[in-house]
Amino acid sequence: MSLSNLKIRSKIWISVLIILFSYVTTLFMNHYLDKKIADRLETTITSVLPSSQLLIENVSLFKSQVKSYEDGVLSGEEEDIEIAMAIKERILANIKNTMFLDANNIAFNDKLKKQRELLESYSNSADRVYKLLAAEEGDESTQKEAKVLSQDKETLTKGFAVLSSGQEAVLISNLKIC
Repeated sequence: MSLSNLKIRSKIWISVLIILFSYVTTLFMNHYLDKKIADRLETTITSVLPSSQLLIENVSLFKSQVKSYEDGVLSGEEEDIEIAMAIKERILANIKNTMFLDANNIAFNDKLKKQRELLESYSNSADRVYKLLAAEEGDESTQKEAKVLSQDKETLTKGFAVLSSGQEAVLISNLKIC
């Protein structure tokens, strides 16, 4: 059956049906894509953005913790070291909240767990060593432990920066897709 053999009325109806089919298909596709974008945006707003903010906060909190330890050693006051321990608790709470927000991301949560373990180890050692140094009761082994703590501090600083920048990249990627 050739299109040239059809009457003009039939050709018009075929054209209208093609246009109508295209319109309905476009409506369904738009609805599907809008739903997909809305879901991704909701995930971004409820999970990726808050976890990104918590990780950025952890970077500055860890710097504050380190500064409090240093202030405690320099001033000789244990109060600064106690402040550093309180900051550690805030960082740990942020890590816990981040893991909860992005519970399905196993690889990311494994990195957070490793960072949490390093922080707990660092903070427990730092609390003991820096209190000894602040009270001027440290010996040579305490000085060696302080050097190890300095290396751990660098590892933690890099770890927090990597986690933060990685989550920031995920946030930017999700926003570009939306």
